[in-house]
Amino acid sequence: MSPRRSAEPGFGTSAASASGAVPENLDFVVTNPPFHEGGSEDQALGRAFIARAAEALRELATLSSTPIALGERLYSRWDFKRVLSEGYVDIVQPDVMYMGGLSRTLEVCRMAADAGLPVTPHSANLSLVTICTMHLLGALPNRGKYLELSIEGPDY
Repeated sequence: MSPRRSAEPGFGTSAASASGAVPENLDFVVTNPPFHEGGSEDQALGRAFIARAAEALRELATLSSTPIALGERLYSRWDFKRVLSEGYVDIVQPDVMYMGGLSRTLEVCRMAADAGLPVTPHSANLSLVTICTMHLLGALPNRGKYLELSIEGPDY
């Protein structure tokens, strides 16, 4: 089995399409807003990201057949409701810790199931988030085919 490849294009889809660098050779694209983790300021930035990124993500979805994964920095079911209603996301990636626990994350996973989308939760370090994510995956009928594991070095 070959390793899965992903990319984080940020906001520059126009530049990517103009240069011909639309990511066709990837298994999926992870969108990730450029700000720091945690806190109410970041929650507000996450909502602003959704508003600003909607047009760019729609453009990316029309230019590329690569599935788009989104959700790592969304913090509420309302954020996910808006994203899911736009229809440009192919893989939903809530983070159990950012969402505030399993119950709230399960609500988002049910919304994804209702939209016919798989869920591959964000779980980027080896901590309680990994354990909670594995428990969550065991409860999901629409779990994706990937499990995100640590991206941190051994000194983390």
